[in-house]
Amino acid sequence: MALLPVADIIYSVRTLSAAKSRTLLTMLGIIIGVMSVVAVASVGQSAQDLVLGEVQAVGANRISIFPGGSQENTPPPIVMGIVSTTLTERDYRAIRDLPHVVVGSPIVTSVASLTYKEKSFMVQVWGVGEEFPALQDARIASGRFFSRSDVESYGHLAVLGSKAATDLFGDEDPVNKTIRLKDAAFQVVGVLQERGSSIGQGQDSQIFIPVTTAQKLILGITYINAASVKVDASNHVTQAIDDIKYTLRRRHHITDPAKDDFSVRSADTAIGILDSITTVINVFLLVVTAISLVVGGINIMNIMYVAVRERTREVGLRKALGARSRRIFLQFLAESSMISLSGGLIGLALGAAIAYGITLVAVQYGLDWSFSLSVPAIAAALSVSTVIGLVFGVAPAMAAARLDAIRALRYE
Repeated sequence: MALLPVADIIYSVRTLSAAKSRTLLTMLGIIIGVMSVVAVASVGQSAQDLVLGEVQAVGANRISIFPGGSQENTPPPIVMGIVSTTLTERDYRAIRDLPHVVVGSPIVTSVASLTYKEKSFMVQVWGVGEEFPALQDARIASGRFFSRSDVESYGHLAVLGSKAATDLFGDEDPVNKTIRLKDAAFQVVGVLQERGSSIGQGQDSQIFIPVTTAQKLILGITYINAASVKVDASNHVTQAIDDIKYTLRRRHHITDPAKDDFSVRSADTAIGILDSITTVINVFLLVVTAISLVVGGINIMNIMYVAVRERTREVGLRKALGARSRRIFLQFLAESSMISLSGGLIGLALGAAIAYGITLVAVQYGLDWSFSLSVPAIAAALSVSTVIGLVFGVAPAMAAARLDAIRALRYE
């Protein structure tokens, strides 16, 4: 475009403005493509920041243990939906007695029907140990949490999240009331203070019962889904992980570490794994959405061919007056680039608006969601849209440049 005289650039703008509807339809593919790329890049980055922020909030001194073996840099099998039965509540107790471990809990989860009087709905039930509030930094709003003896005696006791308590009892005090989980009676002994959401999951709608009761009554299993512990200091995490692995290998009679039937992850490890996974997902989504830019480029090429046919006599007249083929070529190439770049700018604005709208909705639902607009993604989207205009505009521009002046003047 810089190789064209200013008068020719102005002429190109006027030519495109004279056919506003066709120009807008031509750039529609580019608009959609850039809009998709910018929106996906922004939302993907915000989601990645949310997930990693949630994991970081857990604390550097948190260690999680999962059933099933896996490589250090890959997710545990349970994350991939693979059920493994190699971790038990007794394994957790052995881990809990290790040096530097100060608090922890075994964990099983399920979904069960909850009933109180005429109210009935499905809830997420967590089977946990007596130290779960200390592990999660959760506070009791009223009543109490269940004790070690409650866990050992398979107590039919329940602690409600704040929202679950409100949904069931309204302004009524839930403590000492009887609810039914999967047709079994449970006494409500406590209510937790509001905790908000963690990794996109509302924590205040959950029901907590002793892990042993959940295993026997709700799930009918003898294993646990996971265990989580805290150590006394972050600089003891590595030692604690080594002790946990040694303990589990001894209990499971494993002599070859490559045959471990468990996975141990610290917060730092989880952050690294999640960062890798979310980055790959974001790149994949960007590649998929960027395909629409190619479609937009093909549309530009088709419309520019139509423009060449419609302006054949004009090209012939300009050549007859002395215009060189190179100038004709640059003229049409400039027009296709203008269409593409204009579409890219409009798509950028729309994509940013969509990402900002999603941010507002996410914040309304209580997520710690921040609006993120990646400068590299913006630059890449605009650069690609401009390059597409150049690449797909070359063939029509060459067709215009190669027109014979005499034949073009005779064209009807």
